[in-house]
Amino acid sequence: MAKRHGHRYHPLYATWCNMKARCNNQNHPQYKDYGGRGISYCKEWEAFPRFLADVGEKPFDTATLDRIDNDGDYEPSNVRWADRKTQRVNSRQIRKIEIDGEIKLVTEWCEQYKISIGAFHRRLNKGWTEEQALTTPKAKRFR
Repeated sequence: MAKRHGHRYHPLYATWCNMKARCNNQNHPQYKDYGGRGISYCKEWEAFPRFLADVGEKPFDTATLDRIDNDGDYEPSNVRWADRKTQRVNSRQIRKIEIDGEIKLVTEWCEQYKISIGAFHRRLNKGWTEEQALTTPKAKRFR
């Protein structure tokens, strides 16, 4: 019989179970974004007490477990507790662009160059490069 750790009702137990399921269970709805991409977790985290010791308690109620490098595994050096906004910005769906060696979110570039997201996308649809779409000043309109 397997040795029990007595943490089944710990608040982070479900977080641990979900992390493992996303990486291992091909029937999990998010498997394709985790295990299906080769994302795993360190072997020490097969045991809940070790996972808990490494990640610690949530610093605030709405904190979520976030991988710092989205292409990296769940392991002590690559996870943190983050708020939803931080996790959303760190997701693969957020578009990042490099200009002159500096990488920023599209929204940050648009803010810097004072161009709306809509104008940026319209320019891309016309065949402009990302850099042209961001750095070309808006045309002045006459009335």
